[in-house]
Amino acid sequence: MNLKLLAIGAVALLPVGYLLFQLGVGDLLGLTGAGSSAECKKVQPLTAPTLAQFYDFSEGLARAWKPDAVIERLDHTVTAPLQPDGSSREWTAGFHSAGSKRSMLLHTGDGTLRCSTFRGEPGRLPALKPGFMRDGVALYALAEKNGKPFMEKGLGVRINLWSNGDDNHGTWHVGYYDRQGNSSGPSLIVNANSGAVEER
Repeated sequence: MNLKLLAIGAVALLPVGYLLFQLGVGDLLGLTGAGSSAECKKVQPLTAPTLAQFYDFSEGLARAWKPDAVIERLDHTVTAPLQPDGSSREWTAGFHSAGSKRSMLLHTGDGTLRCSTFRGEPGRLPALKPGFMRDGVALYALAEKNGKPFMEKGLGVRINLWSNGDDNHGTWHVGYYDRQGNSSGPSLIVNANSGAVEER
């Protein structure tokens, strides 16, 4: 299976997934037992947070929900590309609790906060070291270094966290997309534990 193409396809579907998430139709996606989380009602939403700010915020909520929750996905929609300061206005993160066999999905960045929890098994969980790379400024700089001509044509930078290789190590997939989700140019794969570029 070509994981790079799979990751590109996943990012391209983000606008659809975000719309369904906004409409609260988790059950239509097979997210049985979908519901809201009380933890999310206790905090203020974020507006245009950086990648690191959003991760810390979402991890805190997920661990308050289930102490064993681990990150399953982290990305943003194609309509809110990564900015030079490492921020976006439409972040989404998913966490899974093995003990409860439930997952939590969180979205914020646009001044609202939406959370849902549901039963189900996770996909491939990215293997991440404590303090793994979540520097949005550095990822944007890598995108600019490797694809500035595409950015000058109006394409935005998109990143998503993915598991890669036989060891499922965490990687950042960095690509260039228009607001309709069409990709062009190189697709970078960055090791989320070391920060090294694995593929261009």
